[in-house]
Parts: sequence; structure tokens; C-alpha cells
Amino acid sequence: MKSAITKPSRKKPDIVVTEHYTDEQLRRAAYLYSQGFDNKEIAQMVGIGKNHTKLVRQHLEAAGLLIHICNVGLEEQLEYDGMFLNQDTLRELIITKTGIRPDFVPQNIRVIDTGVDFSNAKNDEDRERLWELSARLFGRKLAELPIIHELLRYVPKVEQESDRQNWKTLGLCYSRVVRSFIDALAERETHAKWSLKRGEGQEVIFVPLWPEPLAVPMQGSAFFSGERLSPTAMARDFANVINNTPYKPLSLHMMPAFDPQVTTEESDDYIAAKRLFRRLTAFDLIFTPPEERDNRVRSQWDLSNGDPGAPQKVPTSLQPLVRHLDIIMLGIGASEFCGNFWNGAFWEHGEIDRDALSKAVIGDVGGCFINNPNQSPEGKKLIEDLENRWNGLKKEHLFHCADRSRRENLPGVMAFVVGDRSEILLEAILQGLVNCVWMDRVCYNSLIRFLNELKPR
Repeated sequence: MKSAITKPSRKKPDIVVTEHYTDEQLRRAAYLYSQGFDNKEIAQMVGIGKNHTKLVRQHLEAAGLLIHICNVGLEEQLEYDGMFLNQDTLRELIITKTGIRPDFVPQNIRVIDTGVDFSNAKNDEDRERLWELSARLFGRKLAELPIIHELLRYVPKVEQESDRQNWKTLGLCYSRVVRSFIDALAERETHAKWSLKRGEGQEVIFVPLWPEPLAVPMQGSAFFSGERLSPTAMARDFANVINNTPYKPLSLHMMPAFDPQVTTEESDDYIAAKRLFRRLTAFDLIFTPPEERDNRVRSQWDLSNGDPGAPQKVPTSLQPLVRHLDIIMLGIGASEFCGNFWNGAFWEHGEIDRDALSKAVIGDVGGCFINNPNQSPEGKKLIEDLENRWNGLKKEHLFHCADRSRRENLPGVMAFVVGDRSEILLEAILQGLVNCVWMDRVCYNSLIRFLNELKPR
């Protein structure tokens, strides 16, 4: 009779690991271990058996793979991944497959691997949780890269000739990835590992580009509170990291994101209310040319003398700010989540038919919709109505910033992309809306597949 006791495997731990798991799974596990996740979390996210996590960790330690990826430079990180990104080759592929104007192709295309595998998602709720986890890790890794530090620190001396213009203005859109990035920068600054502070007279003007849903609670998520996702809050916190002088930052906190659908009788009342909103916010400084402003509306930023603690003074030469942005940081949304801002607060505030919108667009870039090529007449009318009522960043502003970047060698529009957003990202590139792309491996792999399936134009 056979013994009921199972004999232990004589196989070495490394053989057990390599027999059961792919190199891709082991690489993801290494990333997540380096980020401080425990065995249970990694087993769930990567698909490792609970009984094997100890063996996997031993294998990774023996192979020297448990390094802190965040402290590795970009090229070293990509070599470690076994996927060194040849930007010139990718740009050439985009040009060949799409027939795009060469100057529209981003000059900087970077990949940051988070180690999170979306294919493990069991349902939409699980997929959203994994996406948020990936967004958080993406922002943290981005904040560690030397190329980002170089960009943020860049302040050329007056007498020094340089091929890159010094940047003074940075616009911010709603984005969980950008929020994670700012949080990581603030954390590094708090621990005094390095400083990005700019000296007197070199302060940056941080510009919120989205108003907010009023009378509707801004709900948060697993990692972010609703208030912290506000572009006004992000501009405030980013300014605290970069600027030495404690100005009161620009705010759109009381400005409604959408004008309501009012009747003729109600329109005069709303115009009066909007005049008050403009007085309480920096809306006119950001969006309205001086010659088009109502002289009866003067906000506290108009009257500021620029003293510490007072509202930050905006030179007339930079007004409206939306026409003088050196950098815009934004995210990209897919059609199924397009406009899913603050977990639905925007839908309710803007009186938006979510199902109709998801059919009319393929996604958004910083809140600017990318239309579905098969858009119906009803869908076209819906988008036109939303764009007319929207009080924030518009596609023409994005193109102006990106085009100015191409002409004056400024950083321009920086898109941070997590997840499968390849179709929307490529369309944004074709329309000349982005200058720099930072994406995770999921987006990169999807973009390569999408381009390879296209017939050359």
C-alpha cells in the first residue's frame, strides 16, 4: 500500500520556479517586491501560487533581481527589462504607417514599467483597482527618473546660450497619474534627498486648467481623495515643491466646469452669477484675453502686488496664461472611462448622457475629446454642446502649446499614459496635440501591435 505522506520534491528551488512561471511573471514580481508589496499582494497581482512566493523571492534574490528599480536610470531600467526602446525606430514606424508630418511625432517617447498585469483582472472593479495601482506606481517611478529632475531643475543663466528655452508656466489637468507624480516629488522633497526649489525671480506659475463640478461631491478612489484630484489642488502642491516664495496659487475652485443648460429667462441670472465666479477665481487670467474681459470683473490676482503670501502676480505679457503655457501635464482616457472624472461627479454636474458620449468618442486627451470616426449626427451634436458649455482647457489650447513647443523647443504637452490607450494616443499624435509621451509597458505593447496591424499610408 502506498504511503499517504507525499515525499518532498527533490527539485531545486530554481527549477521549481522556472518550471511554473514565465520570465514575464518573475520580472513583474521583482518590480513589486522592490516597491514594498508583500507576498500575498504579489501572489494575487502576478498569479504566483501562495506556496511558491518564498521560493520565488529566493530565486529573485539569488539572481540579483531584487534591486530598487526606482533608483535605476531610464536606459538601465529598460535594459534590465530586456526591452531597450529605440525612439528613432518607433518614430519611423509611426511615420511609415500613418503618413504623419514628421514634426508631429513626439521627440521624447519613454516607457516606465509598473509590473502590474491587467490581464489578471477578473471584472471591471478589479481592473479599475489594478489600473489605479499601476497609476500610483507609474507616478512614483516617473518622479525618480533623472531626466525629469533635469527638466524640472532647468534654469539657464542669462549669459548662457542654450538651445532650450527656460520654462516659466506649467498647466495641469485632472489626472491620477499626475497626482501620483506630484505626491512622489513632495515626498522626496520632504525627506531632503534632493531639492527642486527655484531661486527668487525664477518661480514657476502653476496653472489649473480644469474648473470643478459644483454642487456635486467630488468622490475619490482607493488612493486619492476627491479634493486632491482637483487641478487647483495639484497646482498648489506642485508650487510648494518647486517655488521658494509662498504665493497664494492660482485657483479655479469656485468656477463651474460646465455652463448649465439654462432657459432664456434664466440666462441673465446665470451671466450675473458667472461674473461673480470670475471675480472669485483666476479664470480670466487663465482663459480670457485682456481685451475681451469685463472691466467690472477684477479678481484678487488682477490686483495682486506679488508679495509673499499674496496671490501670485501674473505679468500682462503672459495673459491669458492658456496661450503662454510652456508645459501641460495630462493623462489620456479610453472611451469606456472617458469623462469618468471624480467617479461620475462630472457626469451629474454636466448633465451628460454617459452611454451616448462613449459612442461618440474614442477617448480624451486632458479632457479634450477625440471623436469616433464613425460618430453619428447625434453624437456630433452632443460633443459640440459639451465643448461649448465646458469652461476648461480646449483642444485649440492643446494644439497651440504643442505647436509652440515645436517652434521654440519648449517641453510642451507631456502625456502620461497607463493602460491600453494606444488608439487614442496615436490619434492625439496625428492631430499634433502631444510633444512628449511617458507610457507603461501595457500601452507600449498595445501601440506596437496597433501600428503593425495598420497598412502603410
